[in-house]
Amino acid sequence: MKVAEKSFSITLQRYSDGDIDSQTLALERNRMNTAYTSHLNAYINYQLSLADLMRKTFYDFQNHTLIE
Repeated sequence: MKVAEKSFSITLQRYSDGDIDSQTLALERNRMNTAYTSHLNAYINYQLSLADLMRKTFYDFQNHTLIE
């Protein structure tokens, strides 16, 4: 995500300077949105997998305790 944000920032500056057109800016914005979506999907999948593992093992891996 940080790479996508930095890339968009550079592209936005280039657009402001008149070096690129709005279509290129829109493509870079789409790349940044895709990075955000991918990150969010990965986080959701991680949380679901952790919850499933806790359910199967009766162990809370975040607090390092047994679930009774």
